[in-house]
Amino acid sequence: MLSHPNRSRRRAFALACATTLLSAVASATVAAPASASHDACGMHTHIGLVGTAIEAQNFYQCPGYPPLNFPVAIQKKVGTSWVQVAEGQGTAKYTCRGTTTSTFRRWSTQPPRQEITVRCT
Repeated sequence: MLSHPNRSRRRAFALACATTLLSAVASATVAAPASASHDACGMHTHIGLVGTAIEAQNFYQCPGYPPLNFPVAIQKKVGTSWVQVAEGQGTAKYTCRGTTTSTFRRWSTQPPRQEITVRCT
């Protein structure tokens, strides 16, 4: 049985369309991991002793992009009150002085408000 000449052309066209579609899907699948890197994005909120300085951070970071900085402050507990000792955008630093143990906290609009107690040296 002989096939109609237009049938062969339609099959060839359908095969070309299917191949193009599969190629496009494969390309999109390969490109997906680039956008998946946003899974590694996140808010960085931290306070800690770095050398002789208290450092507080408050920024949003995605790999390959500059950080998006937010206001952050360092407060020191004096008696029953908190006194602001440093502030910044994204990062704040306070040089720890003296040899006594002190409590500090990271203060910002983004929770959590973390506290640390350290002995300055």
